[in-house]
Amino acid sequence: MCLRNLVHNTMESNTNVLYVVPDLKKVSGGPRNRISLLGQVFKHKGDSIIVGEKKLLKAIKSPSVNFTYVESATNRIALIDLLSLSILRLKSKRVFVFIRDVYFDFFPENYRSPKGRLLTLANHITNLFFSWIADCFFFPTNKMGAVFFRRGTYVEKPYYLLPPGVPIGLSRQDMPDFGARPGIVYLGGTGYKNSGFEQFLEFAKLYQKYYDFFVLSGDNSLKEVLSDLPYVVWTQLPLLQIPDFLAQNNIAYAFHSRPRNDYDDLTFPIKVMDFLALGLPFVTEKHLPLVELLGVDYPLFASVADYNNIHQMLSNNYNPERYRLLTNRFLNIANENGYEQRYAYLLSVFLSYNE
Repeated sequence: MCLRNLVHNTMESNTNVLYVVPDLKKVSGGPRNRISLLGQVFKHKGDSIIVGEKKLLKAIKSPSVNFTYVESATNRIALIDLLSLSILRLKSKRVFVFIRDVYFDFFPENYRSPKGRLLTLANHITNLFFSWIADCFFFPTNKMGAVFFRRGTYVEKPYYLLPPGVPIGLSRQDMPDFGARPGIVYLGGTGYKNSGFEQFLEFAKLYQKYYDFFVLSGDNSLKEVLSDLPYVVWTQLPLLQIPDFLAQNNIAYAFHSRPRNDYDDLTFPIKVMDFLALGLPFVTEKHLPLVELLGVDYPLFASVADYNNIHQMLSNNYNPERYRLLTNRFLNIANENGYEQRYAYLLSVFLSYNE
């Protein structure tokens, strides 16, 4: 059977497809959570999800669909994905592609070695393919989209903002005990460049008299790193167990220590969506995506190396009235930025093509 007959002999359908390029076994942290949580919404809506094994077979068997949404989340595409997505391009009224980062475009000087040049070529071919199949692109920030197209390397397509969503089911039930010593938590990986973890440790060293400090991270190297720091408690927990852990340890704040630089203002710090879901106020630099999300008047914006200022801000907001203002702000933001809303936005973009 020729490819044209294969495509046109399929039944018409009103469903959509979530196509996941990377192997989720090799994806961790925020990107994995985003794909999984968005996938739950697609599944709930009765849509198809193509991920893991037998992608080509699933693409061949897929009916015609309204749109295919592609989670690229990788810097190079495999041959099986190229073939599968080419078939889905023929079966889809629209194809949307999500681009997670533009590291190769922003830091070309890091890829001057022979291996680096090969990786850059693979990334370039991947993006050329995406620009061929896509009706439009989605990026976590609009600035990233502008960088992606600024050199004129790829055929420019419309692009839209699609930041990560707020997970559900993580909300704390109780406020902290304001008569007791507050806890501060660092959540997530520590070993990657620009994690800012050393600023968290320095703050803990300076203010251990005032706070209890906790690290929730899957980094096993922390057992050795923190062995000489008895005032910092490290453990690993599934995400759904974190609310109880916060309550048991009177944790009132999170410390988002990622520093600001030009590239980080292009990306979206996904772990803050967990803080929003938990209703957990957090200290953070004024990352541009967070200013847009939280508002310019968010009271815990600070330089993560300005330790005295951070201490004063945390102290000033550690009372029922001010703390409740923060948690109410988070609740309102979370209600407007769940994965149901992200799915609804994808659908609205599809419908806009038919107006």
